[in-house]
Amino acid sequence: MIAAPALRWILTLLFAWTVLHSLYRVLRAGPAVTGRALIAHRAGELLHAALGLGMVAMLWPWGMELPVAPQVALYALAALWFLGRATAARLARRRSEGAADATHGVDVLDEVDASDTAVGADAAGTRRAGQWYDTLHAVMAAAMAWMVVAMADVMTGAAGHGQGGDAGMAGTPDAAGTAGMAGMAGMAHSGAGDDMTLPDGPSQAIALGLVLVFVLMTCWWLSHAFDSARAVVGVRAVVGVRAVVGVPAAVTVPAAGAGRTGGPARAGVVAPSHVRHLACHAGMAAGMAVMLVAMV
Repeated sequence: MIAAPALRWILTLLFAWTVLHSLYRVLRAGPAVTGRALIAHRAGELLHAALGLGMVAMLWPWGMELPVAPQVALYALAALWFLGRATAARLARRRSEGAADATHGVDVLDEVDASDTAVGADAAGTRRAGQWYDTLHAVMAAAMAWMVVAMADVMTGAAGHGQGGDAGMAGTPDAAGTAGMAGMAGMAHSGAGDDMTLPDGPSQAIALGLVLVFVLMTCWWLSHAFDSARAVVGVRAVVGVRAVVGVPAAVTVPAAGAGRTGGPARAGVVAPSHVRHLACHAGMAAGMAVMLVAMV
């Protein structure tokens, strides 16, 4: 948990934004996402929203009172879901390597759906991107399961010290009693959730490793978001020039990074909604990195 109120509220707003974004995507999907793909899309976004709510809960004292087992089960289920989707995408890409069927990639993936990507994108590239997305989401969910367990261990250890202090206070009125009062104070402080520092040892090493992973993940998401944003700005400039000179909107333009002709004027780049989607993932990874820093 974050002790600084200002930082706690900043992270709360950040994670709340990811929750709202995921719920919005539950209700909105590209026109090509139907049937089983639509069900998978909504299930994935609901899991994203659940992960965001879980991070909000970790920030506040009331979140420390939630049962540990259901949270771990939910995050483990999310990790397996995203890992399964990444594996399915990898297998589908191998089966149809070199094929030009871009719509089949949408059936396997919902992270890169028809409303987000270029119509001119190849199927293998679509599957490869979604495969990476889902792999990173699986890492996020697994890390959250570990964080819940680690925080519960810290609180259990603090409570144990407090009980030991109580026994000492009952035994001797001076030294042991002073230790007992200190233990009770420590237990109360931990109960408020202000001190979630991990003890020295393997837990801190794991937390530091995860910090590095999430910093790199944040940079990866941001780089993709910036690249996509530049593509959106570029195609809007082209469309604007065409409108001025009277070129029909149906004339095709080269797809971004595809090296060949795409569909209509705006089909050659990712949609603006995909830029927001990538930025949302970057925000989630950055917030988790800050949370892990607070634990070490």
